[in-house]
Amino acid sequence: MSFKIKSQASLMVTSKSKGSFILPIQPSIGSLTPITEVRKCESSKNERTQSKKIAVYVNLIKSMGKYENWHEIESTLDKMRRKGLIRDSRVYTAAISSLGSAGKWKEACSLLSYMEKDGLKPCLYAYSAAINAVGKYGKWIEALELLEKLQLTGQKPNEYIWYAVINAFSRGKNIKGALSTMSAMKASGIDPNLKI
Repeated sequence: MSFKIKSQASLMVTSKSKGSFILPIQPSIGSLTPITEVRKCESSKNERTQSKKIAVYVNLIKSMGKYENWHEIESTLDKMRRKGLIRDSRVYTAAISSLGSAGKWKEACSLLSYMEKDGLKPCLYAYSAAINAVGKYGKWIEALELLEKLQLTGQKPNEYIWYAVINAFSRGKNIKGALSTMSAMKASGIDPNLKI
C-alpha cells in the first residue's frame, strides 16, 4: 500500500486489492486522519474476510449434519480453532443443531461447555438448538436442565425455547410437564397461544 498527498484536503491511497482511492484529510485532525482511515479500512476488510470464512464453515457444518457426517463436525471445529475462526457463536449453534439432527444430542449439549471454554457465552440460539436436540428424542429432563442453565446465565427464554421444552415433554409422553411448562411460559410474559 502506498500513500501520496493529492492536495491539502486529500490523500491518494494505492492498494493492490482495492486499487487507488482518495481519502479526505480533516483539518481538525490533520494528516493523521488518512492513515487512521486506511487502518480502519484494512481492519474492516480483515473482519469481512474472516466473517466470510466463518460463513463458509457454518454452511459446511450444516451440510455435515444434513448428510449425517456428524463425525466430521468435531474435526472441523478443531481446524477452525487452530485457524482462530471459532470466536463466533454461529459456528457452535450450527454444530449443535447438526449434531442434534443426526441424533447425537449428548454431543450437541456438550458443545455448550466448549463454547464457554472458547470464551463465548452460549446465546439463546445455541440453547434453543440444544433443547431441540434433546426434545427430538423426548429427553424432557435434559431439556429442563438446559432451560434452568439458560436462566442461570441471566438470559430470558424466548418463545422458541419454551416451545422446544414443551415439545420435549410431549415427545416424552409427559403431558403434565408440558402443561406445567405452558403455565411457566405464560408467567414469564409470553403467550402460549402465540403462533410462531
